[in-house]
Amino acid sequence: MDSSENAPREEDSVLIVEDESLVAQDLKGLVENLGFEVIGVEREGTAALTSIRRESPDLILMDIMLAGEMDGIEVTRKLAENPPPVVFLTAHTDAATLDRAKETNPLGYLTKPINEADLRTTLEVALQRKRTTKELHR
Repeated sequence: MDSSENAPREEDSVLIVEDESLVAQDLKGLVENLGFEVIGVEREGTAALTSIRRESPDLILMDIMLAGEMDGIEVTRKLAENPPPVVFLTAHTDAATLDRAKETNPLGYLTKPINEADLRTTLEVALQRKRTTKELHR
């Protein structure tokens, strides 16, 4: 298999939802260095929902703990049918948080601090699953 098949495609867009500014900027840099287009960074749930609906990102990197009334899990639940793939980011590894997150069928779950190798693998696998699922439903 050609390694270029798994490389990010120019059209692969990522929305970052992270309420800690420094973490969001570091994450943005990592994602861009991996060859993905970051189409926005949102800090809280309501703004994230608006951006997701307006921009239709290929993938969302969603922090679980967000500023505002909704956490990342609740934002993901509100996306209803056919949401973009979501990869959760969290410093919380407790079973209750993991169980809540699993109910939304995320395509990944990364614990902070995020390292580049894990991020690359998770993004590539999530986007490949999205492509495969899309092709199967044609």
